[in-house]
Amino acid sequence: FFGNDFTGFKINGVDFSNATLKKIQLDSTQLYKAIFKGAKLYIADFSDAILSRTDFKNAKLYNAVFSGDTLYRTDFSGAELYRANFSGAILYRTDFKNAKLDSADFTNAKFVRSDFTNATLDRVVFRRDTLYSTQFSGATLYRTDFKNAKLDSADFTNAKFVRVNFSNAYLNAGNLFKAKIDSADFRESKVYGTDFYNAELNGANFFKAELDNAYFRLAKLDSANFRGAELDRVNFRDAKLNGAKFALWDSTLAKSDLTLNAKIKQLSKVKTLYGVKGLDPDLEHALRKQHPHLFVDPKFIPYIKNLQKHN
Repeated sequence: FFGNDFTGFKINGVDFSNATLKKIQLDSTQLYKAIFKGAKLYIADFSDAILSRTDFKNAKLYNAVFSGDTLYRTDFSGAELYRANFSGAILYRTDFKNAKLDSADFTNAKFVRSDFTNATLDRVVFRRDTLYSTQFSGATLYRTDFKNAKLDSADFTNAKFVRVNFSNAYLNAGNLFKAKIDSADFRESKVYGTDFYNAELNGANFFKAELDNAYFRLAKLDSANFRGAELDRVNFRDAKLNGAKFALWDSTLAKSDLTLNAKIKQLSKVKTLYGVKGLDPDLEHALRKQHPHLFVDPKFIPYIKNLQKHN
């Protein structure tokens, strides 16, 4: 088929499996249980459509347009979505497992329980998106852009990141367990209750980020930048901090305060530094002297507090 126009149609259960469809017009359509499994759809227009339980498994969707769509339980697993446009779309339980999404655009999209497990996301844009309980475990993300996005309970377990942008993003109760994160940008992000257990975050930039109750146990944070970051209740237990940079932000001077006292004040708010490796020797010495509890095994802290209370 070439250039067929189905604009505004209601399509139920039609099977286009393995078909080749070029420049097909399906904008403003309603598709229910339509099947495009293995189909080749070049420059297909699904803009402002409603897709429910539609099957695009292993389809090739180059330059396809889904902007403004509402997608419910739509299956894109194994699909090739090069330069696909999902801007402003609403995606409920949409399946992108093992999909290839090079240069796809999800700007201003909203995700609810969608799944990108083992997907390849090369230069994909999620700017200003809202993502609830979205799964990215095992995914490969290269220069993926989450700037100003809101990620609530996102799961990036074992994901691989290269130069991913989370600047000004909001991450709440996220999971980056054992993720490999190379030179990621978390500048001025808000990171609450997020788990970076055993993650590799070498060269990560947390400049002026707000980190509250973040968990970095056994994380590798060599050369990470925490200058100007708020580190409330952050857990650095057994983390590696070789060459990591710390400093408070001086709002009156609009620059980082690099003095030793400023670094001590910044790190005094963390939950624990027990077992930490690679901390600057002068900084560690001063912290051990002024805040020795930070270097005590956390399991003993309640007993110590109890003893202090009764003395």
